[in-house]
This record gives sequence, structure tokens and C-alpha cells, in this order.
Amino acid sequence: MERVLGHEDSVDGKLATIAGRHERGEVLPGFAYRDESVFDLEVERLFQREWVSITCAQSVPEPGDVFPVMIAGQSLLVVCDKDGDVRVFYNLCRHRGAELVDKACKPRGDRLVCPYHAWSYDLKGEFLRAPYLYRNSPPPRPDSLLDRILFIRCGKFAASIAYPRDAIHRTPQSERNAFIARF
Repeated sequence: MERVLGHEDSVDGKLATIAGRHERGEVLPGFAYRDESVFDLEVERLFQREWVSITCAQSVPEPGDVFPVMIAGQSLLVVCDKDGDVRVFYNLCRHRGAELVDKACKPRGDRLVCPYHAWSYDLKGEFLRAPYLYRNSPPPRPDSLLDRILFIRCGKFAASIAYPRDAIHRTPQSERNAFIARF
């Protein structure tokens, strides 16, 4: 790990170094991108509290397109359902937690099928079937915990590509410091 003179190896020392460099408009030190303790703090203070942009809608342009993405240690699944709505789910089967998709694809029959026991879900995340599970008992009620893949609230955001690149430098320092202080 990169040593920084004048700061101990504590997370607070590392954050002080990062904040100081940011305030001076300097490049962040390498550990800001590689250090596990800095990443853990970002997950806790940023990824778990704020909206996070995970991909562009162009990643799933057509109904039936599926795109897995890993964000802050969480495997997510971006889906364009048959109505053209983009949805995001945890990329795991509700049965045993197996990963549903490992690469971008267009699933056959517009169904996500777990590779472990073949439980299947439609592209809206609704449970479809579990082969051989309900031979002697009724399937779960629609309000059970297993009736759908866990949905993640998502929204579309459109920003102008003409946004000035130097806008950050025109933002008052007090506003930038207030933003940084939140973390």
C-alpha cells in the first residue's frame, strides 16, 4: 500500500489525505482506488445511502435483453422486459441464491432460469415455476417470499452531453466541501 507522509494508516488518516488532495485539485493517491478499507467506507457511506448509476439503458436496448453488473460487491441484473421497461434485480435465485446470469444475453423464452434447480422467473421478476417441487403440494402463494426475484428500485436519468466539463470548477468551494463532508 502507498505510504503517505504525515498520516497514519488509519481510515481517518487516509480520508484526510484524499480530502486534502481533492481540495487542492490534485490527483488522488493510488490507495484511494485500491485500499480495501477505503472501499468498505465508500460502500457504507455512498453506495448504501445514495442513488448509484450502474449502467446506461443502451446496455439493454431491446425487450428481452439482460445485462449482469457487479456494484459494491452486489451482483445485479439489469433487464429490459417485454414491455420495454428497464428493471434491476439482485442476480440470484430465491431458492438457493445461485447466480441467474453470468454474461449479457437474451434468455430463451424470455425466462431467467436458475442453473442450479431450474427455478424460472419472467423478465418482470415474477416466479414462473420450479420443476418437480410441487408434485405433492400446492405451489407457494403469490405473496410468499419466493414469488419473485428481489427488485431494486431504479429510475432513468437523462443528462445533456453538452454539460460543461469545467462545471465542477465553477461550483463554489463551500458546496464542494459540504458534499465531501457527507462522506
